[in-house]
Amino acid sequence: GLQEHVAGRAALAWAGPSKGSSGAGRLPAEHLEVFLLAVLLLLERKAGSASAWAEYVASLPWNDVDHLPLTWTLDQLEERLSGAAPQRGVEAKRRELVAAVASLRAFCASSGKEARSELTA
Repeated sequence: GLQEHVAGRAALAWAGPSKGSSGAGRLPAEHLEVFLLAVLLLLERKAGSASAWAEYVASLPWNDVDHLPLTWTLDQLEERLSGAAPQRGVEAKRRELVAAVASLRAFCASSGKEARSELTA
């Protein structure tokens, strides 16, 4: 898990609840899981064959994602799924991921400002 990696522990500390808080994270809870999973996958990918997850990580479509519905445009979704139930699920997941990315970008921007102000104080 993330606790096994120095960078993973740093990610948990950075994005998780701040000290003295009532458990509220710095990153919205609904986006924290996506962020931490991404960090973990990147760390395991970097570890390569030394990772216990090497075979699984190698099987993930890192570059060839054109066949994945989440990468399709709205027109492609409509054309390929024609309003079927999975189309609504893909659209909902896409909205969720777009919100998570926006949240993470805002969090990184504000954390950078906080870090700079702490360094210059």
